[in-house]
Amino acid sequence: YGYELTTPRLSNVLRDIDNLSRDTNTTMGCYEFVPNLALDIQPIAMLTPSNVVAMGQREGVSIRIKNIGTSTVTSATIHWSLNGVSQAPVVWGPGAMVNGATATVILDTIIPASGINTLQFITSLPNFQPDMMAYNDTLTVEIYACDSMLNGVYTVGTGGQFSTINDALKELNSCGMNGPVTLSISDGTYEPISMFGGFNGLSATNTLTITSASGDASDVIIG
Repeated sequence: YGYELTTPRLSNVLRDIDNLSRDTNTTMGCYEFVPNLALDIQPIAMLTPSNVVAMGQREGVSIRIKNIGTSTVTSATIHWSLNGVSQAPVVWGPGAMVNGATATVILDTIIPASGINTLQFITSLPNFQPDMMAYNDTLTVEIYACDSMLNGVYTVGTGGQFSTINDALKELNSCGMNGPVTLSISDGTYEPISMFGGFNGLSATNTLTITSASGDASDVIIG
């Protein structure tokens, strides 16, 4: 319910399955979205920080909210948390968001911890009244904080720098490498590997090697 699936209208599909006229910017699928609730807002995007940040560096947090309801919204409250820890709520307003309009809300600053950080945003109280569609009020975003680019030998497994192979690959994908990297895999069974695209810094010189710590490939089972 909302404008999340907005797309340009096809020239040969001017009406939806219920014979409703489609707007120039319509909704993906069979049905044209028609707002029918007076008060309904939602967080649609985190604007700052970026998805990859430096560990320990203070970052500003801001989001974009959108009015899905038919009434003009002049105020709203945003509750948010970092890694499960609630932060001070922020009241947006006074303003004037008509149906379909958006507003930028600056929340506060954070200092990300190393690795994955989870930010959650919940919009509420449009015009200081209950939001009529609660299920679209929550936005959850993960950012990754890097302490440095990878370079050298890293142990993967119990007691190593990374618990799983995918943890190591995620850090490589997010933070990059500035020298040859070897992932030395401890004996055991690991989940299937997920690799998408290349790694920043990977080259003929800055190579990535994934090897069994014991030297016996049969000691490591993937999948």
